[in-house]
Amino acid sequence: MRTPWLSASLRALADLLAPRGCVACGEPVAREVLCDPCAVSLLDAPDPLPGVLVAHEHGGALARAVYRAKYDGDPTRAARLGDLLLPLAAGLARPVRCVVPVPLHPRRLRERGYNQSMELARPVARALGCPLLADGLLRLRDTPTQTALARAGRAANVAGVFRAAAGRALAGGHVVIVDDVVTTGSTMGAAMAAARAAGAASVTGLALSRMPRRDG
Repeated sequence: MRTPWLSASLRALADLLAPRGCVACGEPVAREVLCDPCAVSLLDAPDPLPGVLVAHEHGGALARAVYRAKYDGDPTRAARLGDLLLPLAAGLARPVRCVVPVPLHPRRLRERGYNQSMELARPVARALGCPLLADGLLRLRDTPTQTALARAGRAANVAGVFRAAAGRALAGGHVVIVDDVVTTGSTMGAAMAAARAAGAASVTGLALSRMPRRDG
């Protein structure tokens, strides 16, 4: 079994022998997620959402990085982006019972090969020292994308779409739910509601980015 020291040493050796690329543009970086020019472009998240912590506004280099993390077939990109959530995770009330990614529908999961929200959640769970429950929530319907829908349509699109898995893994504790991008918060809100319905004592949403607010 690898010890934390050994795992860290192996990662450091791998970075030395084969420097990683910036998740947004591909320029070589040492241990960072983004190169300096891409990191400088990060913006604070707009307009807080109730119960949801968001790292940055969605756009520019971060939007490119999220797109690559979702569609380039390499889940390690999303896991690296999860490091951008760690400052928010550090301020969460403890203890945290578990970290749960917003799930993909099984069909989309088969097509993509991985759930980017699951990969984002890995470093968060590791930092919090709590379990990461890949199947803590289930997506019951393969909903159409939210991007083309107005606020009311987004809420209706995801109403009742999530359900907690069988068992009481979420009951009685503080549950953290992780997603990549939020806009109105409808998807995150539906996932948080499903966790509460399963008995979670408290629920916090954690998202990498939020789309800039648009009228309508």
